[in-house]
Amino acid sequence: MVRTERLWWVPCLMAAALPLMIAAPALAVDTAAGPPGSDTGGLEEIVVTAQRKSENVLRVPVSISAATGDQLISSGIDQISSLQFTTPGFYTDNGVGYTQIYLRGIGNNIFVGADPSVLTNIDDVPRIYGSLVNNFVNVDRIEVLKGAQGGLYGRNATGGVVNIITRQPSDTAEADARASYGQKNTLEVALYGNLPINDVIAWNVAFQRDSHDNYVKNLLPNNPLTAANFPDGGGFLLGLPPNLGGPSTTVVTPAQTAAFFNSAIHPQSGYGNQDFWAGDTKLKLQLASNFKVTLDADWSQKHDSDGDQWFLQTPAYSQGYDAAVLGAFGVTLVLPPGFYKPVTHAFTTYNSTPAAAWLTDYGVSIKPEWSLPGVDLTNIAAYRQQQTVYSNNYASPITVDIPVVQNSKWYLYEELRGVSTSDGPFHYLGGATYLKDHTLGKTTNVLFPPLCCIPALAGVGIDTFVQSTDLVKNWSVYAQVGYDITSKLNFTTSLRYIHETNNADFTNPVNSESSIDAKKYLPSATLSYALDGGGNVYARYAKGFKAGGVNPVVPPSLFPSDFGKVFGPEQVNTYEIGYKDELFDHHVQVTSAVFYNDYNGLQYTTAGNPQHPQLIEAIINAGTAETYGAEGSVAWRVLRPLTLTANAAYLQAKYRSFSNSDGSVLATFNFDGHRMINSPRWQMAFTAGLDQPLTGNLNLTGTWQTAYTSNVITGYTVYPGVPNATIPQFWLTNVRIGVKTADDRYAVSLFVDNAFDRAYYTFASISSLGGNTLWGNPRIAGAEVRVKFH
Repeated sequence: MVRTERLWWVPCLMAAALPLMIAAPALAVDTAAGPPGSDTGGLEEIVVTAQRKSENVLRVPVSISAATGDQLISSGIDQISSLQFTTPGFYTDNGVGYTQIYLRGIGNNIFVGADPSVLTNIDDVPRIYGSLVNNFVNVDRIEVLKGAQGGLYGRNATGGVVNIITRQPSDTAEADARASYGQKNTLEVALYGNLPINDVIAWNVAFQRDSHDNYVKNLLPNNPLTAANFPDGGGFLLGLPPNLGGPSTTVVTPAQTAAFFNSAIHPQSGYGNQDFWAGDTKLKLQLASNFKVTLDADWSQKHDSDGDQWFLQTPAYSQGYDAAVLGAFGVTLVLPPGFYKPVTHAFTTYNSTPAAAWLTDYGVSIKPEWSLPGVDLTNIAAYRQQQTVYSNNYASPITVDIPVVQNSKWYLYEELRGVSTSDGPFHYLGGATYLKDHTLGKTTNVLFPPLCCIPALAGVGIDTFVQSTDLVKNWSVYAQVGYDITSKLNFTTSLRYIHETNNADFTNPVNSESSIDAKKYLPSATLSYALDGGGNVYARYAKGFKAGGVNPVVPPSLFPSDFGKVFGPEQVNTYEIGYKDELFDHHVQVTSAVFYNDYNGLQYTTAGNPQHPQLIEAIINAGTAETYGAEGSVAWRVLRPLTLTANAAYLQAKYRSFSNSDGSVLATFNFDGHRMINSPRWQMAFTAGLDQPLTGNLNLTGTWQTAYTSNVITGYTVYPGVPNATIPQFWLTNVRIGVKTADDRYAVSLFVDNAFDRAYYTFASISSLGGNTLWGNPRIAGAEVRVKFH
């Protein structure tokens, strides 16, 4: 049984916070309602640009969840994965240090080789890679659009879109600083400044620093192997002299053999540390009253093992498998039962190798905006680069497999669009996009080092290196037209034509080339009816599309056909009916939606069969699938100081047809009718927010957040003795309590994340080597200080 440590003062803090929130109605002195966003009792209005124009989030006829930057900060939500507290149907996995987003069961866990199935934009520039860091930087607003969005957003929006809008330069001088510190040296520092230089120029700059020590302790000692584990010594191959292909030093005796294999075991003290830096700066040039240009430059760096805190779920199976593989090379490995120890304490592991999840991401953009009579024109031109390194041993006391994936990427993005500003009855927008994406990938995979250093084993596949260059070109044109049938009834339709080519050149181990060419029309149609409370009811259809590609991780020569080497496009047809409105004089907001997704060709990763463990990744298409379900959320401002929010999502997601009968190098399987991976059936979240005046200049603040996720399957096994990769159901609770000045200039708070110290997982994977699971974060308690200057 996994055990967690207890801290007596955490329940005390929670016990103090909860009565204060419950007692808030008794403390209230004025509950008069007012217009949305006022400070007289109504819920805050959130303005979004999801449809390329500014409008109240309740007016948008699509399922959308939105939050302002201040709301996120006051709730302690500083990462993409934490949006599960506010967004029904939103799920992430955080394997190998990167974040993959799923919406309503649609997404993928392909960290290298394929783009995400949920599009993420930052300031209208798409972040096209799966290597997406989890941290929020300088956020002004978050918008999560659920369901296919291909008509308006184009490629990779099969599951939906996450729009992140950062703070823009303004005409008001301001600055703010936020710093928090908690257990395990958990540090977060965020600085922001905005300076209007004159009537034409305004400049802002933001800085972010996030760090913490290892969250997972490694219990593996140095040199765990002894002579007793190798009673027959090194066997024939290790006993060969160097001139006949043997190792450079003699490996004959049991002691020499133990030392030989211990030389590849380098356990670090722990895993899951964070070392993240980021900066962002913008310059606004207001060249005329109707024309402005915004220049943007940003940079971020992640250099840690956050996302590599794996532990071994299958110690008995892996111990037997590893001994059998070494036996095939003539090395007799005798391990006593339980040598591969099961994890019995939360947030611990037995891992033999250092890990790295490194990323450097930076880019520049220029955005001219021109307001003309009847139309707003916007042009976005961006250039971005990214370098990533991923290296990790599958959690094991013996170094079994070390994949090292290095990618150097850059892309150019251009978009020109126009949006009508007339009152109607016609509303239109349209534009064109162009993308050029270049990736240089280098992947090394070493099985059972240091066997790879033996010349006699060269060419048998235990040491592979792949180098490839991938060039993607994409262009599209799109248009959307809306017509006000009456003052309340509107019909809107859109159409996008998209053309994408992908050419991959492999230069190692042999020269080869693969390419794809895809063309697609992406329509959408929405009928909506405006309600008197400010919301609407709507019915919507949309198509999403993501092109296929070429697997850059494994030598193409290892595949007898294109299956696993080249993968096709995926597409989804979304059908949705929704309702959203404000009730009781802006004190209650209700949103709900039911949906059905017809999913075809979803991209999926698998691996080699037991005879081909060097096939660490094969990307295939999973036939057909479907997802359907319902979502709802209610926000209630009970009284001016107290707001309660609840949301829930129910999801049914299954593969209709998904099988592989070609077992030449990949494992055979039949998943027809199985539940889709990374698709929790139930998600629920509850939030209580408090902002209660104590004196004329001091407010008591607090937030209680609890989120539930039902069990999730992250991978189906095709290996006898290895169970499915599964994440059990879990609850997470975060608590914050503090005080702030009434003018919001100064604030101090105490926080506890994962208040009950739940031992939960964020990802799990399986291969012929066994099953590995990724720890979530332990309980972290600390304090935060915020200062604002206006």
